[in-house]
Amino acid sequence: MEKGFEIKIYSTISHSTINHPVFKHVVPPQYSSTYNIFHIKYDEKGSRALELLQEGPPLHVWNMNEDLSVTIVNPVYGEILPSVIKQLSNRSIILAGDVQGFLRLRRNRLIILYPDEQMFESIRMLRLVHVDIEEARALTSEQNTRHVAFKLKDIFNDQIIDVTNGPSNIILIYDGRIEEGYHAGESYPDTTGAGDFFLGSLTSYYLITNDILESVHKSVVETERWLAKKGFGFHRA
Repeated sequence: MEKGFEIKIYSTISHSTINHPVFKHVVPPQYSSTYNIFHIKYDEKGSRALELLQEGPPLHVWNMNEDLSVTIVNPVYGEILPSVIKQLSNRSIILAGDVQGFLRLRRNRLIILYPDEQMFESIRMLRLVHVDIEEARALTSEQNTRHVAFKLKDIFNDQIIDVTNGPSNIILIYDGRIEEGYHAGESYPDTTGAGDFFLGSLTSYYLITNDILESVHKSVVETERWLAKKGFGFHRA
């Protein structure tokens, strides 16, 4: 909104969330008695474990913008099905997304990262993809960062993939190339929400500049400012 964009959010809404500030941007409202509730635990190294306490429904196929637009899909747990992604791809100037909600699987209450065919079907329809290094490792079944990057390049050969690797590194995969950037920013234990901010910033800058390297650089700096303002630190996912 600070860049002059009109924001529309498509989500499910319940009575317990209608007072959230983001509610005024949700159109059209899809009401549900349940919604996703997570319990997040951080260890001393800043790694987090998630438990899904309550699961919400997926978005209905009518719950999307009908006009040509820039679209960011950012599910937290399975809210957006491939059928919705397919429709969005036909009406989006840029279709960007975060891998996390497509990759998560619940076992009992614990959330694990597990790639399946539905996830690959969804992600391949995105133009701009954000993923953190742990999600990238789960997606590729590789541990070595270099191997992860090359495998992502093979899997998503006509897309732009940005991988955030800890507090200071970004791996960018685009046009058959792999670039790695370093940012000497602050590091704080709780960076919840920073990946969402980064993806939004990256998408808006890419729309304006059509230069992914410049967009990544500007988005890293902008995310750092946001985290400093919020008191969190540099982003992870």
